[in-house]
Formats: sequence, C-alpha cells, structure tokens
Amino acid sequence: MLLKQEPAWQRFRDAVLSFLQHKDTAADGTFAALSARERQVLALMADGLSNTDIADRLQISEKTVRNHASNLFDKLGVWSRAQATVFARDHGFSR
Repeated sequence: MLLKQEPAWQRFRDAVLSFLQHKDTAADGTFAALSARERQVLALMADGLSNTDIADRLQISEKTVRNHASNLFDKLGVWSRAQATVFARDHGFSR
C-alpha cells in the first residue's frame, strides 16, 4: 500500500486521476445527446422507479415519461429500461 509521503505516491495519484478523467470525458460524450429531462428520467429509471413514479416525481404525465424514455432509448441505442439502466451504469452515467 502506498503512503502519501512515498515518492511513488504522486505518480500513482496522477495515473488514477488521468484514468478517471478519461472515463468521465467518454461518458459525457455518450450522454451529451440527452436532454436535461431525459437525463432525469434515466436517473430515476436507474433508481428503479416505474413510469408512474417518475411522472409523480417530475410532475409530468405518464405518457410524457414514456415519450422521454423512447427518445432516450433511441439516443442510447437500447431497447428496454433494463438495457438503458445497464448501459448507464457501464458508461459512467452521472446525474
């Protein structure tokens, strides 16, 4: 285990931060096509909420939630809520 005072600490820290920044940049590009509302819907889907629950939380109709879901499925290239949730997790989706 590296300690902060060891000479290799800074090199290790820089490598980890570089790796994490690269991942975040890729994730931002992947989700950049989503509107703010689509990002909210995706985040709530990932939390396990149903369309009804999402509609209540966002104070919109359930049909509007379905429309946002369809749009984000198309943009992400997935077919279902489960695929969208896994895709979001695997690609570093952040709210």
